[in-house]
Order: sequence, then structure tokens, then C-alpha cells
Amino acid sequence: MSWILGCVEPEPPIPEPRDWAPGDPVVEPAQPPRNVLMLSIDTLRRDHIDRYGPLGKGYMPFLSSWLESAVVLDDHQQCSDWTYASTSCTLSGRYHEDSGFFPKLTQDHRLPLPNDQPTLARELGKHGFYSILLSSNTWLSEEWNNAQGYTRAEPPTGGSTRFLTSQGLSLLSERLQQPDPPERWFLHVHVIEPHVPYTPPEQYLSELDQLEPIPWDLETRDGHYEITERWPELSGEERALLEAHLRARYRGELRFLDDQLALWWSELVAEGWLQDTLVVIWSDHGEQFWEHGHQSHAWGLSAEENDALLGFWAEDLQPRGFDGPTHAIDLVPTVLHALGLPPSERAMGEVAGTASPFRARFSATVGRAGPLQSVTQEGYKLQLAWSTGRLRLWERSEDPAEQLDRFDPDHPMVPILWPQLEAQVRKMAPLVPEATLVWPDL
Repeated sequence: MSWILGCVEPEPPIPEPRDWAPGDPVVEPAQPPRNVLMLSIDTLRRDHIDRYGPLGKGYMPFLSSWLESAVVLDDHQQCSDWTYASTSCTLSGRYHEDSGFFPKLTQDHRLPLPNDQPTLARELGKHGFYSILLSSNTWLSEEWNNAQGYTRAEPPTGGSTRFLTSQGLSLLSERLQQPDPPERWFLHVHVIEPHVPYTPPEQYLSELDQLEPIPWDLETRDGHYEITERWPELSGEERALLEAHLRARYRGELRFLDDQLALWWSELVAEGWLQDTLVVIWSDHGEQFWEHGHQSHAWGLSAEENDALLGFWAEDLQPRGFDGPTHAIDLVPTVLHALGLPPSERAMGEVAGTASPFRARFSATVGRAGPLQSVTQEGYKLQLAWSTGRLRLWERSEDPAEQLDRFDPDHPMVPILWPQLEAQVRKMAPLVPEATLVWPDL
């Protein structure tokens, strides 16, 4: 019988770790760079990049070519499925369940991040870095207090990638030309093009010419959400046409973003910004197109929303792909290691390449479907929906899109995954007291 939070149960045993030999760090420049240039991309589906297919079909040729020149973490997972939760976790290097605070999308329970959080910017500041944040999304800003540690955090403008990247270089140049310029810098730009509504310039919407017109407004945020919420009311033909339009628009946003990134990179090369600089590109979450019953994001922790991108580039960094399990909380330790700096005392992630291949990776959200938590280990992902106590199990090695639920209480992975996930649920429960937690029948 399912049971509700508050019942007293013994703590489950955690499986003993297996024997393994630590690997070598994979982001190991010949000489530690002095500076950091970071680009985080909102709402980027990893499977729309050539490297990860099957949906990547030349939509982002520049980013695809950049990844070929970088160190790329190919089995990478985000902390969550929406910007506030995922960026805060990534930039602190630790799970929210262990921080004593959990970001919530629910309107009545939204609160800013507490002060004195460990962040990459704060850690770099200890070593003399001058840091700038430009974000096009308020969910990564001083408004929600997850811009802690930056020397200068600009208010979100909503501008295009080209505007933000140019503004970032302009602000940095201005500071470097002043008396007593900083010896090291960290520039972080967060861009939002692929986010709802999908409205790239007209030249990126040529796919729409091949589709029947629709009577719905997809040009505005309200219009987009209104019609996608009416999905259950639509006929099969209407659903197919709406999805085709949305996917075409989303792909147009990716093309627009990619062209802007190519221009930015050319500017970086021409002006010498890449010398002695570590470049980091990552995504905060993906986007769903009804693969699991919904559209947009903050709905679930399945692949289309939770798989993520993370790549590193430096002039003397040997390109390679790394297929070991990595997580967003590894970004901070990996950057610090690549720069030759001491590790953060409060970050919980691993330097990429050094973690156990058997490690468990956790994700969590308090989003549109209420609290969800998952654990991924050895090619399997187990997800719990708090509101129903339902568990889902996906075999990612055979089903990377996570379409076939293999959950069975007798499945051999359940006694391995569930005790670890249960421990995370117990950590998170006091942080979300307003939510009902139904425990599964096991």
C-alpha cells in the first residue's frame, strides 16, 4: 500500500560501491588558461545537434563543428528541467537536496536563492577574477539571487544572442582599459533563443512554407501556451499540424542561434579574446514536444528535457569525446581543475574523467507536474512522481529517448536504484513541505 510522508520507515541500505580505478581528468590543457569565457544556452535539446542525433540534421553546423574541436562530455545530465533550478545547481556544483533550499516553479512558493551560496564566480573571485554575467532570462539573475559572486551582473534585457555577446565583450573591454585592470576575467553569457515563443527572424522559418496554415497564435508566449494547453481537445490532424509548426519554429530558432554563435566566434578569434582562455559551453535543459505528454519544459526529467550539453575548448586542449557519466555539478570542479586552481570546499561534483563509471546521478524538479526526482546509473534511469508514487524505469542504453517504461518491482535494477533515490527523496522532502509525497508500493 502506498504511504504518505510522515510514516516512520527504517533507512534503506545503500548499495556498496564497486571497485574501480579513478581515471584521469579529461579537461587538461597543457598550460592552465588565465581566463574563462562561458556560454550557457537555454532550452537546447541535445538530440538536435549533429553529434547526438537522430534529430540533429544540420540545424546547428557551427556548434556541431565547435564540438568537434573541443572536449565534450557525451553522457551528460542536468540537475533539473528548468532554468532557475538547473543554473543554480550547475553554478554551485552541488545538488539542491544537499543545500537546504529547493527552487520551485509553483507560483505560491517561489523564493529567491538564499545568500552565501557557493558559486563558480565566487570561487574565481578568490583568485582575482573580474566576472561579468549577462543573461536574457530573469531565472538566472539577481532577481532570484542566483547571480551571486559576479563582480558585475547586468539586469536581464531579453536581447538576442548577438546583442548579449557583443555587450559582454564591450563591458569587458571597458573594464580592461581602465586603470588597474584585472589580471584575470570570467565572462558568462546566458542566451535564450530556443525558448518559447519560437520567433526567429522570417528567413529562418522557411519550413513553414511546406505546412498548411494554422489558426493559432504561436508568435506570443500567451498564445503558445494557450494552444498547447488545449492539446487534449484537438483532433489527431490538428495535433499533428500544431506539432509540425512548433518543431519547425524551434528548429528555426536553433539555426538563428547557430548563425549568431558563428559570428561571435569569428569576432573572438579576430580580436584575440581566445588567447589564454578556457571556453565553456553548456545547456540548462531541453524541450519536450509531447514525447511524455506535454510541450515545452519543466514537465519531467526524461531525456528530451534532462539530457544536457557540456563542452570545453582551449588553444592547447586536445579535442576528444568522453562517454563516462557526468553531471552538471561537475562543471565547477572541472573548470577549477582546468585553470590549475584548488577545488571548492563546498562543491560536490567530480572533475570530469575522475568519477566512478558506476556513479549514481540525480535530478529533481518542482515544476509544472509537481515534484519529480530521478536517479541514473549504469544505463538505467528510475523516476518518482511525488503526487502519485508512480515509478518509471527506462533502459537508456537501448531506449535513449526513454519511451518504454520497464518498471517492474522485480526488475533487477530496482533494488539497486530505489534505495539511492529514496535517500534523495528523504533529503528533499523537508524542503518542499507543501507538496504531497506518496511513496511507491515496493
